Amino acid sequence: MRQYISILGVALALVAGGCGDDDNNTTTDTKVSDTAVNDTGGDTVTPDTVTPDTVQPDTLQPDTLQPDTIETDTTITDTSDEDTNVTDTVEDTGPTDTEGDTTADTEGDTEGDTTADTEGDTADTSGGLTPAEISAQITAIRGGTLGDIDGAWVTYVKAALGSDPAGFFIQAEANGPALFVKVDPDTLTPIPVVGDAVSFTATGYSDDTSGSDGQGRIEVNALSDFTVDSSGHDVSTLVQDVTAATDLVDALDSYESELVTATVTLDADLGFAGSGFLSANASTTGVSGSSNLKLRVPDIDTALTMGCVVDFGPAPVWRYFAQAQLSAVSMDDYEIVSCPAPELASASALSATEVELVFSREIDPASVNPDGSDFTLDNGATVSAASVDGMSVTLTTSTLGDGSYTVMVGPAVTDTLGAAVATTANTATFMGPQPAPAIVISEIMARSQSGGDSGEYVELHNTTDAAISLAGCVITDGNGDLVEAATLSGVTISAGGYALFVKATDDFSGITSDGLFKSGTSLVNGGEVLTLTCDFGGGAAVVDTTSSYASGTLPVGRSIQKDPGAAGDYAGPSDPLGANWCFTPAEDTYKYFDGTPNAKYGTPRAANIACE
Repeated sequence: MRQYISILGVALALVAGGCGDDDNNTTTDTKVSDTAVNDTGGDTVTPDTVTPDTVQPDTLQPDTLQPDTIETDTTITDTSDEDTNVTDTVEDTGPTDTEGDTTADTEGDTEGDTTADTEGDTADTSGGLTPAEISAQITAIRGGTLGDIDGAWVTYVKAALGSDPAGFFIQAEANGPALFVKVDPDTLTPIPVVGDAVSFTATGYSDDTSGSDGQGRIEVNALSDFTVDSSGHDVSTLVQDVTAATDLVDALDSYESELVTATVTLDADLGFAGSGFLSANASTTGVSGSSNLKLRVPDIDTALTMGCVVDFGPAPVWRYFAQAQLSAVSMDDYEIVSCPAPELASASALSATEVELVFSREIDPASVNPDGSDFTLDNGATVSAASVDGMSVTLTTSTLGDGSYTVMVGPAVTDTLGAAVATTANTATFMGPQPAPAIVISEIMARSQSGGDSGEYVELHNTTDAAISLAGCVITDGNGDLVEAATLSGVTISAGGYALFVKATDDFSGITSDGLFKSGTSLVNGGEVLTLTCDFGGGAAVVDTTSSYASGTLPVGRSIQKDPGAAGDYAGPSDPLGANWCFTPAEDTYKYFDGTPNAKYGTPRAANIACE
């Protein structure tokens, strides 16, 4: 490392009336007029030709945080008996030195150094490079030319999570460029942390666009000669607010890996976004309605739904091919500003004395009285207890008959953000307990393939020995109607038979479907509630409803099937994550499609498998 020495003064004023030369020379200094420095004791007078600042080269890092301040130059005492090549360039205000200089020697610095040294002091880079020069190094590597990085700042450290690799991000200027270093920080010595200025040689590089590695990101995947040159830098000076940026998607190359903040609104509910993550289409004031702008969060967050407003960052822009992903590794990387009021999505009788309510958002347990007094039932039924588990509330009730009931939620019940249940969606009607459900939601294909899910389907099964018309029925999900009443009105399920409703007829060669999903809808990979509601003449009531069918880990191309049970009545709980549901095995016996991009396994419109 180099050190700067800033020199403001080059002459040490001697006391009035003269003083002796303290270098033990025998010649006495004589007094002359104070008009110039005239060495008469042997100094060879030669013009100053030495390059400025050559005594100790500048090695301080450019300081991008604060402008340079003027500092007083430190005095350097000339220890030689006689100057041989240096001419004093400052007028002497004291006696003339006739033998040997005792004043500070400028060592050829003809600039005078009356201001702070600006040769490399704008960002404190260890290699003596300016931020622009470091950015040029990053640009070169992004272009495929491996080489050195000298003093870039670490802006974010990414721990391995799900399918995402560990690594860290570097940047030198607020407008980028930036670079993801796909090297586990824990394998480096010292371990880099945010605010470190680091130097290394990039020895491996990827700009993969095939999906096998970098998912379109430009990455350094190997390095050598890693050092941490300094620490504690304030990376907030590098943050860009991209809320109003109109080119965040179209010019993704110029934003990739850069440290940003943004305020976004979710355009859909969260869905699967790689192991460990959920994501949803999002809009900003600059970009609206693009399927390539995503908010991506860890799959432990169930509070986010369509319509939520989120402050993201500061964190880097993550890239998945053409998608600009505002990707959080932890819930500390974003803050929920607001969300739509929670709604009561469905109610169903679990038994003669238990009713499960499912809401659109996570309910705050502290807002629900354990005695159940926040909930009321009609037809003479009462509630004596209530317990909360995420988005569901289980009520303990008086004994229910086999008729229909309506439950109402009180105004004190709120979500985890404190929003009360919407008064327009605080009631639900359900059927009392039945010996066995007449029609069940028996199979779900929510993630039929990667890169698009045209092969999605929902299967219904008639468990009775008589045909049942679906006139007056509708299938809903978290976004409303999934299969409209008009579609089901002409469908009749034969005794013990099946009905199949699909997103598109692709991938179903030789398999008859009974209807299509509502235009523009699809199943959410990250999980949602499906409900079959029918009006068989006594008013609309829930016939069957599932709990959320996935936890963000749906296998591609495999359906979820309900176990028919030993009696073949499909009477087990409608919980796709429970013991009586299972993923279809990836075995040839259950393969109904063998095309691209992947094979599909399930038993659409056929008897279900027995779950082990």
